[in-house]
Amino acid sequence: MTNGGSTDPIFSQINWEVGVGIGGHSMGGQAATVASSSACVKQWDIRASVLHHPAHGQLPNGQNIGLNISIPTAAFTSSGDSIWPETNAIMSSLNTTNPTFPIAYRDVTGWSHLEPVLVPPIENPLLATMTAAWFKIFLENDKGYWLDLVFGSGPDSLCKQANMTACYTLNSPV
Repeated sequence: MTNGGSTDPIFSQINWEVGVGIGGHSMGGQAATVASSSACVKQWDIRASVLHHPAHGQLPNGQNIGLNISIPTAAFTSSGDSIWPETNAIMSSLNTTNPTFPIAYRDVTGWSHLEPVLVPPIENPLLATMTAAWFKIFLENDKGYWLDLVFGSGPDSLCKQANMTACYTLNSPV
């Protein structure tokens, strides 16, 4: 069993057959970016990643960590993030650098670095919804509601549901 043979009952609720999704905020987003490399993806069956306001960084060879990504990745940040304002330039580089897998990039206007904090009035509840949608699409192969929520053009879709500084999706799975 995964997690060192743990018999904790929570693990019986996990469907390991669909692979693993990873995500993180800030330095955790940086870690998820690094773990989205082909070596980690193969070893741990990671199939999708979501980055919330990820910290920027470089690989040991000096490359941007965004160049390391090899799986469908959604990056969510905001123009009000004064902690990691460089995320915009780093994650935007995925547009031309790695066009072979699906990408979502959302830079919503105004939220701070604390957007994912689930304490009113700080949190943005739509961030959790869009995160779940990404995993529904790439772990459970959703081709309906969740796919439309991310890749669609309706008023509640990823790039339309709020005022955006920048937003795009690339390589929809359908």
